[in-house]
Amino acid sequence: MKGNNPESFNIIGEKKGRLTVVDFIPGNNSLGYRAQVICLCECGNTTVIHRDAFRNANTKSCGCKRRENGYLKSKPVIGVKKGRLVAIEEILGSSIESNKLKCQCECGNVTVVIKDNFLREHVKSCGCLKLEGDFQVYSVIKRYNHPVLGKYEKSLYSRYRTMISRCYDSKAKGYDRYGAVGIKVHDIWLNGNGKVSGFYCFAEWAINNDYDSKLSLDRNNNEGEYSPENCRWVTYKDQARNRANNKFITINGKTKTIYEWMEFYCIAKNTYYHRISKGWTREKALMTPINKSMSDNAKSKK
Repeated sequence: MKGNNPESFNIIGEKKGRLTVVDFIPGNNSLGYRAQVICLCECGNTTVIHRDAFRNANTKSCGCKRRENGYLKSKPVIGVKKGRLVAIEEILGSSIESNKLKCQCECGNVTVVIKDNFLREHVKSCGCLKLEGDFQVYSVIKRYNHPVLGKYEKSLYSRYRTMISRCYDSKAKGYDRYGAVGIKVHDIWLNGNGKVSGFYCFAEWAINNDYDSKLSLDRNNNEGEYSPENCRWVTYKDQARNRANNKFITINGKTKTIYEWMEFYCIAKNTYYHRISKGWTREKALMTPINKSMSDNAKSKK
C-alpha cells in the first residue's frame, strides 16, 4: 500500500532490531484502525506489527529472538531424570511453552511430554505409575481373573480413598466422626504388606468378600478400626441401622431404630420428619397411618 500515503515513504526501509519495514498499511482513526507495518525479519520470516510498536522498538523481531533466548537460557535437559522419566530428545515448538521432550520411562516405554511439565515434575512416568501403586487393582484382576472387579474397579478405588480421607484428612467430609475421634485404618490397608500397596491388599480382601458397587463398607464394631476382621459389605439400609448415632425407640415393649420403625409402619422418611416439625411425638409420628393423618388434618381445617 505504499505510494499514495506520504508516510509510507518515510518508514519503508527503516530497521529496528531484526526487523526491516517492507510495506505500510495506513490506519483509519474514524474506524479505530491503527497504522501497521509489514516487516521482514533477519530470520527470514515476515510479520505484521503496529507502526508505533515498531517506532518505539517495543517489538524487535518476529518472535525468533525470544525463542532463541529461551533456548539458550534453559538448562540442558537431555539425560536429566525426573521420577521415572529420562529426557532423551528435545522437540522445539513454536514457543518456549510448547517445547516437548521425548522421554524413556523405567518401564521401557517411550513417551512425549511438555518440557515445562517435566521440569516441574508434574509428569513422573509414561502412565505406568497410575497402573501401579494404588492402582494395583489390575494385578488383582490378573491374579484372580475376577470378572466383576474389572467393571467396578473405579467404584472400589473410590471407596478406598473415602475410607482413607475420612480417617486422616482433617478437611474431608466426615472426618469429625472418624479421624477426629480416633478411627483409623489397619496398617495393612494403609501401607501394604511390604510387597504390594495398601489398596492392593484392600482390593484382595474386597473380591474375596463378595464386593458389589451396590454395597457399602461397614464396620461391625463402630468404635473399631477399618480392618479385614472388622469390616463387611452391607446394603445401605443395613448400614443405616448400624450407625453409632442411631436413635432407638421402644414401642409396645420392642426397641428398634427410627428407620426400622418407619419400615415397620410404612411411614416415609419425609412424612415422619414433617410430622415431627409439626410438634408430633415420635411415637405418634410413626404409628399414625397416612390416611388417618390426612383425615385429622382435614377435620382441623373445618
